[in-house]
Amino acid sequence: MFDQTIFYPGGGGRPCDKGFIKQGEEIYEVVNIKKRDGEIIHELDRQLHDKQQAIIMQIDWSWRVQKMRYYTLLHVIAVICINMTML
Repeated sequence: MFDQTIFYPGGGGRPCDKGFIKQGEEIYEVVNIKKRDGEIIHELDRQLHDKQQAIIMQIDWSWRVQKMRYYTLLHVIAVICINMTML
């Protein structure tokens, strides 16, 4: 749908970003992002009014930060578990 994006499509154990796309006065919720055949697909709560009109993308930062912290914690736990098996 878009030639560029700021949204992470998920992968490697991390869920996709969430957020909004603004086009004119309309605001569309980004409900899912996925990568298929090398293309990033944005699933919105409804179809865009005009696919040629400029848009503004906005990530839900509270969602992203929460997932980043969780993912980092999983890496820390994994390193601790690996180190414990080497004792």
